[in-house]
Amino acid sequence: MEPHEKMVARWLTEDWDRESNNLPHWLSTRIHQSFTGKALNSPSALARVICLKLLKNHKHEMHLPK
Repeated sequence: MEPHEKMVARWLTEDWDRESNNLPHWLSTRIHQSFTGKALNSPSALARVICLKLLKNHKHEMHLPK
């Protein structure tokens, strides 16, 4: 993961209450600088982008149970 993705992931896992749709100002500024071309206006949208990237980059590490 890139540094800005780690920062967002940390905020999502440590500070986000899982209910609010508002992003802190400092995070929203950083998102618009780092995630160019993506409309990420909610924590859920950010989580989706990061999870999909992790799944794409680490799919070879995941195995289905037999």
